[in-house]
Amino acid sequence: MKKHGMLLLLIILLFILLGFTLWYSNCGLKTVSYTAGGEKLPEGFEGYRILQLSDLHSASFGNGNARLLRQIRREAPNVIVMTGDMVSRYDEDFSVTLALCRALAADYPVYYIRGNHEVGLDAAVWERFRAELTDAGVHVLDNETVQLTAPNGDTVNLIGLWYKLDYYHRFTGHYRPVTQETLYTILGDAPQGYNILLAHNPNYFPVYARWGADLTFSGHIHGGMIRLPFVGGLLSPETLLFPKYDGGSYQIEDKTMILSRGLGRGSMGLRLFNSPEIVTVTLAGKEK
Repeated sequence: MKKHGMLLLLIILLFILLGFTLWYSNCGLKTVSYTAGGEKLPEGFEGYRILQLSDLHSASFGNGNARLLRQIRREAPNVIVMTGDMVSRYDEDFSVTLALCRALAADYPVYYIRGNHEVGLDAAVWERFRAELTDAGVHVLDNETVQLTAPNGDTVNLIGLWYKLDYYHRFTGHYRPVTQETLYTILGDAPQGYNILLAHNPNYFPVYARWGADLTFSGHIHGGMIRLPFVGGLLSPETLLFPKYDGGSYQIEDKTMILSRGLGRGSMGLRLFNSPEIVTVTLAGKEK
C-alpha cells in the first residue's frame, strides 16, 4: 500500500511540475541582459540602455499587461524598440498592444518596426493601426532613419527596416533572399556614424553587417518555440529544424546582433522550455 501511495504522490508531483513548466514557458516573464557597442560607439552613449520587445502577438501578461509593464519600468531604459509582430495578422482587435504602447510612450521614447505579421495585414488595416500607434506616441520607422541623442549631444543612427513577405519563406515559389543590393535599394547607403538597425528577420544578419549595421536587433524566431537542453531552438516560424539563429547575442567581427526570443506564442500556439523574454542592452565602448 505504501508503494502505491508513493507512486501516486510521484505522479501528482510530476503533473504539477509539468503544469508549472508549461505555464512558465508560455506565461512566465524573464529579463535577459547584454552589453554591446564597440569602438565606434560615441562616448555619450556609454551606459545607454536599450530595451527590446518583440513578437508579442497581442499577448497580455497580467491585467492590462501589468506584469510586463512593471518589469520594463524596473529596467529604467533610455529607449524602447519594438522589433515586429507585436500583433498578429489574424487579429481583429489591436487594443492590447495599443494600450501597452500608450503606457510606455508616456514615459519613454518608443520605436516600432513591422514584422512579417504587420506586413501581412491588409493595407488599409495597417494604415489604420499605424495611425493609432502614432496617436499613442510611438515612432513607426518604415525604412527610415532617425537619430538618438545623448545628453552631451553625441548621436547614433537608428534605422527601421522592413521588407515584403517574399523574403521570409524559403520554401515558397515567390521566395527571394535579401542581398546587399536589396538593402541598398530599400535603405540606400549606410549612414555615417554608429548604426543601430531594427530588422525583424535575423536570418540575414551577415547582410546587415556588411551593409553597415554596427548593432542589429531582431526577433521572429521565437527562440525556436521548443528549446532542447544543450541543443537550442527546435523550430523556426518557417518550420525549419534547428535554426542557425534562435536567440541571444551573435557576432561577425565587430558587428553584433541581439536576437530576442520574443514574448508571444505566435501561430504555433506553444512554447516549451522557452520563457517569454524582455531584452535589455547596455551600450559600452571597447578600450582603444
